[in-house]
Amino acid sequence: MRKKNNKIIDLIFNGQLQYSRKKQKKLVMWYGNSNLPILGLSLFYTLVWLLFFFFFFFPKKIESMRETKQQWNKRAYHFEKLRRGKLKKKLKKFFANMGAKVRSNQPKNFGKTSRTPRRPFEKERLDSELNLVGEYGLKNKRELRRVQLTVARIRSAARKLLTLPQDDPRRVFEGAALCRRLNRLGILPDEQNRLEYVLSIKVEDFLKRRLQTLVKEIATTKSVHHARVLIYQRHIVVGKQVVKSPSFLVRKNSQSFINFRDGSSIGGTGLPGRVKRKNLKKAAGGAAAGAEKADGDAKEAAEE
Repeated sequence: MRKKNNKIIDLIFNGQLQYSRKKQKKLVMWYGNSNLPILGLSLFYTLVWLLFFFFFFFPKKIESMRETKQQWNKRAYHFEKLRRGKLKKKLKKFFANMGAKVRSNQPKNFGKTSRTPRRPFEKERLDSELNLVGEYGLKNKRELRRVQLTVARIRSAARKLLTLPQDDPRRVFEGAALCRRLNRLGILPDEQNRLEYVLSIKVEDFLKRRLQTLVKEIATTKSVHHARVLIYQRHIVVGKQVVKSPSFLVRKNSQSFINFRDGSSIGGTGLPGRVKRKNLKKAAGGAAAGAEKADGDAKEAAEE
């Protein structure tokens, strides 16, 4: 190797290899030191082997690096949108999620509240559902299916507890809690505080405890649909709390505290509503016009 390098240097100095001065200096530097080519090749092969081992033995680390880069790119994109004013509503949620570690086994904060039937076109079930929707003034069948799922879950919990022995601590504790809760809501009477009675619960028992149904029974409303409108328009209070959800389940102790809101234009001490004000104004205008006409007739009669 050293002899070959010396030959190349001699050829350069003798003028047999014609290069520019800059290139001649480089060649002399390179071939003059015999250790430089070996060192360069060794460094090159070392780098190649290191890259090979890194990509072969640490693919997950590379994927995680790519994911973090993508996450930061997403965050930068969202920040740009926020700066332009397109995601103002999601600002709070975005900053709440920043830096939060999402675990694979972490449960989500929502679940299914209703379940569709297995046979969608069953005549008897469709007729019974339609009757319940009309009788209790439900908005759609999803509201009914929510109640059906709640009843199914309660009954399945009662069935599981009934399979345990009577002196089992879990059956004693959870069964008493379930019965107490249903008694408090007024779904089961006080004397029926055993798990056997929980299996006899029906959908109608829950629908009767809805605020919409109780407002229709207690207040002077035209229909169950009118009761729903009153609740949506915030005319109804339960105790001191204004409730605007027709599906609110009223407890047995709170049933006597259902009333109109104090500032309500219908049953409270508030100002009359728009239609009532319009009718009062029309009636007052008609009375004033009638009084003026009567005065005019009296004057004409006096002149004659």
